[in-house]
Amino acid sequence: MTQAVADGGRYASVATQAGPVPDLSARGVRTTVHQVREDGAALAGPAALVDRGALRLRVHAAFGPDGVRAAHERFRRGGLSGKLALVF
Repeated sequence: MTQAVADGGRYASVATQAGPVPDLSARGVRTTVHQVREDGAALAGPAALVDRGALRLRVHAAFGPDGVRAAHERFRRGGLSGKLALVF
């Protein structure tokens, strides 16, 4: 899949387990890996802040699985007042 990354671009991986990060430095590509894990206890605090209105989420628009292309097109146009969310 790394052939889809433009020279000088960025490669980001969101994974549930650590894996090898491809070395794309010869093409000037910066790589990052973001680890995620299920942690309901850790999310309870921020969720409570949202529920109380103390933390406001700024979502400009939400897209379903079939709207990924539309989300990318909307992002490219710029001028967003918040994040774009993909809802599965």
